[in-house]
Amino acid sequence: MFKGQGHGMIFMEKQPDMHVTMRTSRCNTVSNEATAPDHEAVESSVEDAGGKFAYMFEHAAGINISDSFGEVSRKLDTLGLSTFEHRTLMGNLSAIFTYFGQFIDHDCTANTDREQDSPNFNIARVPLTANLRSDVCDRLMNVRTGRLDLDSLYGGDPGGTLERAMRDGNNPNKMRLGTLEGGVTGSHDFDLPRIGDLLDAEVLAEGDLPNKFFRTNNNGGRVPIRSMALIGDMRNDENLLVAQLQVAFLRFHNAAVSAGKDFDSARRYVTDVYHWLIINSYLKSVCDPEIVEAVIQEGAPLYSKIEKADDEFPMPLEFSVAAFRFGHSMLQQFYDYNSDMDGVRLLRFFELTGAGMLTWNGCLHERLPKQCKADWSRLTNTAQPAGAMDQSLPSDTSMLPNEEPGIQRLPTRNLRRSYVLNIPTGQAAVDTINVSNPGAIRKLSPQELGEGRVGEALEQVGLLDATPMWLYILREAEVFADGRHLGPLGSHIVANTLIGLILHDITSYLGRGDAEFEPETPDGTGKIGGFEDVLKLAGVWPSS
Repeated sequence: MFKGQGHGMIFMEKQPDMHVTMRTSRCNTVSNEATAPDHEAVESSVEDAGGKFAYMFEHAAGINISDSFGEVSRKLDTLGLSTFEHRTLMGNLSAIFTYFGQFIDHDCTANTDREQDSPNFNIARVPLTANLRSDVCDRLMNVRTGRLDLDSLYGGDPGGTLERAMRDGNNPNKMRLGTLEGGVTGSHDFDLPRIGDLLDAEVLAEGDLPNKFFRTNNNGGRVPIRSMALIGDMRNDENLLVAQLQVAFLRFHNAAVSAGKDFDSARRYVTDVYHWLIINSYLKSVCDPEIVEAVIQEGAPLYSKIEKADDEFPMPLEFSVAAFRFGHSMLQQFYDYNSDMDGVRLLRFFELTGAGMLTWNGCLHERLPKQCKADWSRLTNTAQPAGAMDQSLPSDTSMLPNEEPGIQRLPTRNLRRSYVLNIPTGQAAVDTINVSNPGAIRKLSPQELGEGRVGEALEQVGLLDATPMWLYILREAEVFADGRHLGPLGSHIVANTLIGLILHDITSYLGRGDAEFEPETPDGTGKIGGFEDVLKLAGVWPSS
């Protein structure tokens, strides 16, 4: 699932059906004995207090066309089809940037990709409804707090049963980890903690588990899904690379504890390093670095103007539903993942998860097989770049598992969601920024937007002058930066949101007024300069 949800980043949007019964390493074919698990709308292991959504450009126009006869649906679907496999630009960032973006997304936003109780929010229901923005804000709740506080790692309720089980049984200052199948306990063969192991060790009882951890068999019985991970946000085990990042951050926390920190100080330390990585490693690479610096110096003005109380972290829908989905274009169809998985297809990353039943070599597993451990030296190497930020998506995003007919394509979902939630067009957002700061952003011309396959589709459906924000931002990255980083509108939305969330948090290093913060190693003997250092300190780098 690329969530933006995804996703945020987002990514395959629902878990595959669980049509199997399983024990460790069962090499059987799909069984008709079991049906799908019981799902809940909330994706985190524990429901937290949640936050609210808001609009960054509240009065900017959306696509002001009625879908009374399905006209808009057809136009958006035509646009979605135009995005597949026509890449001409090369990316310049390593693969980790794609999946760190998804990790960030899961930490701060959820629920825009869930079908709501109201049919007006349903993207499969034609005609689509362009909802009033006031209705969206009143009725759509962000089931993350909005804070970049790593509750996706630590959980939302420190005293909750599941959160207590996420702590190491021998040292509750540390986070619990599992062992890879075929790995050696106590070595570097770490997996996420799996439900089957926790039940067997009597760390948890079945009565402690919410419905999302069960499937229902044909006899009506509820059976725990033993391969599922117990983590702060279950979406972080719906994609193998994000799951491996989750393992890395759990290990990084434990390294801080091993250096003498207690749980709270280790969490603060890890969160400070995480915030620093977001700003200095991530944002300064995926956005225009000059815009990032300006946003820091000006106090994230686009986020700051959103009405909020001191303890509220509203999530801009323009970020969650449109701008931050630029990461979809960074997906590659194939990856050199490790020595056992060289040239692996994107879709395999969804099978090698608790949600995908940990399927390896035709066998079903309760733990991740050792052969599936990430080789981060490959995934942080620009010799294997992420995709360019452009209007092209890999073909494996064209048929998402377990989705209703008609909305199985990822770009179709993005575009319909944007219309239903009344996201401003790219042009309207640029105009809004330029009202208060004339000439701040150059708007793409119809000629620039009209080039290429997507441009031809925009002209065909009559949306060259009112372009869906997601496609506008991807085209902007092509025009202004050859797909190497986001253009001005995308950079402003993404940087203002993430930096604004960090600034607004009085516990963050920016919120504490420590703008010169530079992260050190847990023992204070060295400096941290980026992703590679964190992965080495976490003990997940090859030979570390």
